Amino acid sequence: MTLYKNIPAAVILALVILLSGCATYNDAGAKEQQGVVMGAIIGGIIGSKVGDGDNRSIAIIVGAAAGAFIGGQIGRSMDEKDQQQAAEAALQSLQSKDISTATWNNPASGNHGRFTSSSRYKSGDARVCRSLKHEATINGQAMDDAQRYCLTDEGMWKPVEI
Repeated sequence: MTLYKNIPAAVILALVILLSGCATYNDAGAKEQQGVVMGAIIGGIIGSKVGDGDNRSIAIIVGAAAGAFIGGQIGRSMDEKDQQQAAEAALQSLQSKDISTATWNNPASGNHGRFTSSSRYKSGDARVCRSLKHEATINGQAMDDAQRYCLTDEGMWKPVEI
């Protein structure tokens, strides 16, 4: 019976992903489209893990929509090499024992940035966490943002709400 409760959310998630592929994109838009699709999938998965019971369908929909939006924003600006280098720098900074800054640079696109991690601390639920600040220049425009990450029981850094 639980299977049928999740069908509407699964259908809506599939529609979000399919419709994101229906728009017409220029060459740079292909990156945005990939970001939208991947963001929707990841957001939907996260939403399914966060929500429970009747709220699970809503969490999947909200997660997919938010993921699609964020993924599109990132994909529009950063190519695959940018994203790979940025992810490696972020992980390097997160995994350091002390406060750390790790940089990335893609001469082909001209995009570059740095991640700076805060010192580690225990969250209210005793997880090891730290903040990660990203400062970058993407397509000639400066940007920065910050995200809080906590270690899971499996030893993976996962983003959490600040």
